[in-house]
Amino acid sequence: AGRVEEDLARAREVELLEQQRRANNFIRSYVRLVQGQQAKQAQLLATLGDELQVLLGKMSTATEMLVTTPAVRALAAKHREMDKLKRKIEAKVEKQCDALREQLQEDEGELLQSNQKFVETFKSFHDGGNYTAEKIAEIRQRLDFVIEQSGLARKDVALDIDELQEGTLTDSQKRYETFVSQLDPHREDLAVIEELESTVSKAKEAHQDMFEFSNNIATQIKTQEAKLMGLVNKGIKHKGSTQQGLCMKLLNNMDDIRRLLLPRCKYLGALRSTIKVPKVTIDIEPAPEGQAVDAAPAKEAQKPAQTKGGSGKVARKSIAPKKAGDTSPVDANQGRVEAPEEEWETVEEVPSLLQATETLLSSARAKVLELSEKYYNETNAGDKQRPITRPERIPATLDEMVAKHEVTFKEMQAQSESHNEVGTKEVRAHVVNLADYLIRVPGVALGNIQEEAQAAMLAEATQVDHRFDARHRKTMDVQETHKLALKPSLIAEEVDKLQLREVERAHKAVDSLYEHARTVMAVMGRHARRLGGTLEKAALLLLRLMDATVLPEDLASMQLDEHLLALRRKNLRQLQRLLRGAQTHAACE
Repeated sequence: AGRVEEDLARAREVELLEQQRRANNFIRSYVRLVQGQQAKQAQLLATLGDELQVLLGKMSTATEMLVTTPAVRALAAKHREMDKLKRKIEAKVEKQCDALREQLQEDEGELLQSNQKFVETFKSFHDGGNYTAEKIAEIRQRLDFVIEQSGLARKDVALDIDELQEGTLTDSQKRYETFVSQLDPHREDLAVIEELESTVSKAKEAHQDMFEFSNNIATQIKTQEAKLMGLVNKGIKHKGSTQQGLCMKLLNNMDDIRRLLLPRCKYLGALRSTIKVPKVTIDIEPAPEGQAVDAAPAKEAQKPAQTKGGSGKVARKSIAPKKAGDTSPVDANQGRVEAPEEEWETVEEVPSLLQATETLLSSARAKVLELSEKYYNETNAGDKQRPITRPERIPATLDEMVAKHEVTFKEMQAQSESHNEVGTKEVRAHVVNLADYLIRVPGVALGNIQEEAQAAMLAEATQVDHRFDARHRKTMDVQETHKLALKPSLIAEEVDKLQLREVERAHKAVDSLYEHARTVMAVMGRHARRLGGTLEKAALLLLRLMDATVLPEDLASMQLDEHLLALRRKNLRQLQRLLRGAQTHAACE
């Protein structure tokens, strides 16, 4: 009996040790499971925190990069991007934190389920098991402690999740508010920068348009001047040969030049005073016979121009410019042929390049001052309360802002003055060279009219000759017939009849010669009268075109003009005199 009891006690002791080992193993595995869940939660929480920090960093970077925004419209795009980023952060933190909370609940359910299955294996002797009530209570107490500790750990994780969510939302809201608070200063600074740059840019564009307008006219003048030289040289070179329409080409070319040269000189301020431009119609066709040729213009052209003193002069005294250094005032209309008031062309007054530049810059300066004053007064920029967001583009004070743009305006003014100076020298050279060629235009143009008229007269006279040549040959044939009919065998009556026929033939031949001569004289007279009318109209047109063309005497004097005067043909003595004058002027300076 004692041995049996010892064996039973030893068996029971083994059972208790096995129960203890089994409980210890389960609790250790339970603890490892809890620790694994906690590590996983911590890792997920850390990863989420890092991702959220990256997004929050983007918000801070967006705020810092506002200074690189190029335009006001770009600020609105950046604002939309910031709103989108903020919503993305809020949605992400809410979704991920909810997922972490759900994971906590799943982990807790997994632990409870595992614990429940293990507890169900504890059966007392009463339930058919081999666990004592005290052992079951001990194991449950240990399990409850582990469950309690794991619950506390989950609460800590839940608190961390809540803290992360709340902290992220608060941080994103603060960064968003910081971003929004910076928008107005940046918008104000960008707005004034854009408006100022737009004002300066428009002024520069208008300034360049002035130069393009000036250069375009200069190019046209060069083209027309070269055309005039070519026509004149061609007329001189081929003098004596008919060149159809050369006179009309010269007249039209002169009209084109004077219409370009006058506004060019006005634009550059190169005239002494205003020049009146008579109306000119390029037409040299004479009036029908019996009607006055261009009567009204002829009468007006023959009237002397009345000066202030009462005396009149038909044309300019001289087309040569005054000597260099003579700055006495001269009436640019002195010596011009006066036309009735209704025959003057209405020339639109265009401000000169320098006047237009001054007007443009004055307007730009006023606009810059207005915008700058409004900016500094309304935004309090430059103060400690409102620092300037772009100090490299916006000075700290109003005076500095105005001075900054004044540099640009002075550069534009200098460009206009330089362009005006170069253009004035160029146009003066054109005028002097043109005056030299205009002297030769009347001879070439009127000579061309004469050559064309002579060619037309000879052509018509040749046709008349052909027509009368047939009659002459017929009379000569009749005379030859009469000669052959005259024989010694003829009786007196036949000779008398032959004589009468020959006398009749001779009278007809003489009448034909007289008619031929009268017809040719009529052709010559008609062409001569037409030539006279054409020459009269062409001469009047030439006078009116030259009167309306800018000549050297119309130009404002310029210091040391000899370099322009020397462009005209001069003999050695004149050139030596000019050289001495230039040397004297240089020595005086």
